[in-house]
Amino acid sequence: MDTEPRLTTEAKQSSDDPSSIRFNLKNLLWFTSLIAVGLGAFGPYCSPFLMISTLVLTRIIYLWISQSTPFVFEKNFLMQAAVFLVIFFTFLVFILSNVENYNPNRQNRSRNFARHIMLLLLNYDTVHQHWLEPYTTDKNGNWLHPWRTSLLPYIYEQPLYNSLDLNSAWKEKENIKLLQNRTILDFKSSVSDTWDQDDQLTNYFAIVDSETVWNPNAQVSSSDITDDASQTIVLMEVFNREVAWYEPKDLTIDEAVSILTGKDDSERMREGFLYSKRVRGGYLNRRVVGFADGEAKIIGIIKDPQIARALLTRAGGEEIPEDWETVAPEVTIWMIIHWGSCISTLLYILLALFPVFKAFRNSKAIDAA
Repeated sequence: MDTEPRLTTEAKQSSDDPSSIRFNLKNLLWFTSLIAVGLGAFGPYCSPFLMISTLVLTRIIYLWISQSTPFVFEKNFLMQAAVFLVIFFTFLVFILSNVENYNPNRQNRSRNFARHIMLLLLNYDTVHQHWLEPYTTDKNGNWLHPWRTSLLPYIYEQPLYNSLDLNSAWKEKENIKLLQNRTILDFKSSVSDTWDQDDQLTNYFAIVDSETVWNPNAQVSSSDITDDASQTIVLMEVFNREVAWYEPKDLTIDEAVSILTGKDDSERMREGFLYSKRVRGGYLNRRVVGFADGEAKIIGIIKDPQIARALLTRAGGEEIPEDWETVAPEVTIWMIIHWGSCISTLLYILLALFPVFKAFRNSKAIDAA
């Protein structure tokens, strides 16, 4: 007869214990709402991490506020404090580092891509005893295919190269059917805005002019490059051109000079979670270029247009100074605040703190009693 009252008393004590967990309808509704808002705010990939971190963080704060005795700096408390700080600062970093920043590793990968293309071009020169033509032409001088298509056999794409009708233009029905759905990432920069959007767009361009290595009127051999090969630009990384790798579209020498001097192609949208901004300058003016000796480098803005032109010609005989490049500071042109992301993040934080507010209210009621 004494057992039942004793169990009831223990159950009552357990229900009054602030550290006990009761999965009633309110808790289930709160947890479901937290998941829904978290998925809506942060997406399915980062939500599980944030969900676990939020629950642990909320639980620790709940227990701290619910304590009826002052804190004692024991091992258990220090462990909880360490967990709290790690999760709290991880959460802050995850939320606040929402705008894409300059990633030198991505630009280093782009340099490696450009170096790979330069080695292919040098290999072509070794085999054919002349530099690759910027594009193939028919008997009337019409452009058919770009130099990138001519490199297909050198990047293990011999079957595609053999299946093309090289005597007709790239845009002819049979050719475009083969080309328009073919992904060739060898000609795409890893810093590109469209890296995840359109794998057919290229970011590496030749500089086509009678004074450059890419002479459209005559074949160029290595002996025709009388300037220092380590200071003769052959290939340029350029953004926002919207050119497919199989299109015979490259840069004129005037376009290349404008880009190298920072007067063109120097704006970019940097997408973020809470806000996005369009910027000019900074690392956007640092681009990868390939030189005639096969090396690829990351360079800044070239201050003098005459020096930029001298770096592009193959036999100008110009003297290139040591301080021919600089880096312009980044300037924000305009900013867009993503109010939907801001409101959903705020709602997520308020939902996560709801048990904390409840614990704080209960603790004040207990103190008042």
